[in-house]
Amino acid sequence: QQQQQQQQHPTLTVAHAVSQRNTLAPEISLRTARICYTWKHTFDPDGASVVITRVDPTSYIRATWSDTSRTGTWLTDLYVPLDAGSFLDAELKIRRRFSF
Repeated sequence: QQQQQQQQHPTLTVAHAVSQRNTLAPEISLRTARICYTWKHTFDPDGASVVITRVDPTSYIRATWSDTSRTGTWLTDLYVPLDAGSFLDAELKIRRRFSF
């Protein structure tokens, strides 16, 4: 099903490593010319703490932060709709995955 969806909505993504810890990747829909932007920032050299932000200028901002330690991973998700006219519709989820 995912392959079928990709065929119906083909995109072109160009990932650019701005620095050792930052990557920008605009994605362009080949059908609609809609552009979304993804920014990945790694806080530490081993990649244990990462924020990935995706922006669709016509619709939403989504950010996911994962922070891994010896005992597990903290995950934080933020979703802010841009078309609702109010930031009160934003969603914030914080959770913990434990490693045993």
